Amino acid sequence: MQRNLEPSFFTVLRNILERGAVPAADGESLGNALLRDTLTRAVDNDLASFQQVLDNLNTFIEAVHHSGFSAELMQGAAEP
Repeated sequence: MQRNLEPSFFTVLRNILERGAVPAADGESLGNALLRDTLTRAVDNDLASFQQVLDNLNTFIEAVHHSGFSAELMQGAAEP
């Protein structure tokens, strides 16, 4: 995550996660596990690469982690 990742990387990752082929060991979704692990390790980067890590995390969240969810869910609105 310290280098600029191509959009195709996130497309492939989304396809893998959508198939659910690789569950996380503790029952957590693999997407959540990847996000949690990367966020935890992000602070260990030097200042020069920290922004790139954040940019890649942003792309991951937009393209992979939250794809397919409704706008209401993304905004945290309660279900009627």
